[in-house]
Amino acid sequence: MFHVEQSLVAATCLVWVAAATEPCNPIVLSTENETAALECNLGLQDTLLGERECAVYHYQKALTADDTCALARCGLILLEHHTPDHTQRLDELQQLISTYTPTPAEALFINSLLKLACNEVNGAAADFRQQAEQHRNDVAAACWAVSLLQIGGKTDEARALADAFLQLHPSEPMLLYLRGAVEETSDEVSDTALHCAQAAAILMRDCATAELLYAKLLYKRGLLTQGCIHFHMARKLAQKEMQAIGGTATYTYLNTGLGEASVLLTAGRTTEARQLRRAMNAEKFPAYSEDAAILRQWETATLPLRSLVFEPKVTRATIQSAVAAAGDGNGDQVFQEYAQCLTEALYARCASNKFEAESNIANAKLCLKHLEDAPHRTDLNAVVLQRAKHACRIAIATAQTQLYGDTHGTWYGGIDKEPDAIGRLLPPIVPDRAIVPRGTK
Repeated sequence: MFHVEQSLVAATCLVWVAAATEPCNPIVLSTENETAALECNLGLQDTLLGERECAVYHYQKALTADDTCALARCGLILLEHHTPDHTQRLDELQQLISTYTPTPAEALFINSLLKLACNEVNGAAADFRQQAEQHRNDVAAACWAVSLLQIGGKTDEARALADAFLQLHPSEPMLLYLRGAVEETSDEVSDTALHCAQAAAILMRDCATAELLYAKLLYKRGLLTQGCIHFHMARKLAQKEMQAIGGTATYTYLNTGLGEASVLLTAGRTTEARQLRRAMNAEKFPAYSEDAAILRQWETATLPLRSLVFEPKVTRATIQSAVAAAGDGNGDQVFQEYAQCLTEALYARCASNKFEAESNIANAKLCLKHLEDAPHRTDLNAVVLQRAKHACRIAIATAQTQLYGDTHGTWYGGIDKEPDAIGRLLPPIVPDRAIVPRGTK
């Protein structure tokens, strides 16, 4: 298994530092336009990192330089597959491809990204994995294989593939980043994952997503002081990225701000967390990021309620303050059920008697049932709903544990761990005040 000692991180980072304008593992394209090739490769890298708005920006620049760049068109179709003209754009791409002579690497990416656009994650992962295993120097294919294996729920295979390629390419920034990202949703973060994320953040020095991953893993290890610092650094880098693509708020900026607010709450820095939450609420998202805007609204509005779930003691006054901060979700009935469920579960913990507490818990369960019966939502809206239901289950279990005791894990036993692959690098669903430092310092 690949292992990174912390003492080797600095040495690793002396090898090469990626400039913000240079993709880590560019593939050879058939276009003769150097600008198109550069911008398309930057778009691919941002797609892999989950920086959607930045990826769209680079793909569009590639097409401005060369409107026949099929891979850039393919990248846009993947990221904008819910647009009304999706079918028309796909037909136009197929016509272009029929007269196109791609390079071997370009052909692999076009075919695999089209599979992704049709939700064939496992098929695309298999294509990239086969290429990587046959050509051990193809780091780009290996990176995509690792990422898609993880998205497809094959975390152990993703970790093993990343470890194998890091043995061969120990200083590749994207491999280091993805090795850390494999453990993003793990219950415990290994030293290897933490040190890989640290090396990636240094090597990709202007990359907000790499800094965000390192901050999140520090948080999960209970290293709150360092976590606060690196979440803040990630948010500042995300602000620079926003300015570079036109000034609109990005999904990455949303995640850095929400993560920073969560870690500030966990560290007991409540006033700073409240100020940051208000600032995030004031951000404007572009029209194509409506889903991100909804996620931002739900996450920032309910953060005060969610932060009370693991508080040792809650009062009616603190709950009422959190309820006022949540608002009504602009009239969204599903949001109101979510906020009400958290509220009832919290009230159960400061009820004056057992009957009142049980009544609150019953009300919370009813709200949760309404959430579970809510219509399925697409993309980030589905993420919103999954996170809401998970937070409610934890809040109810916490109330039941306080009321009845839980010596055998009765109430928490039926709750799965934080859902996997529902949105990369999102902050914890329920900020944990009880988190304590463990592992490396």
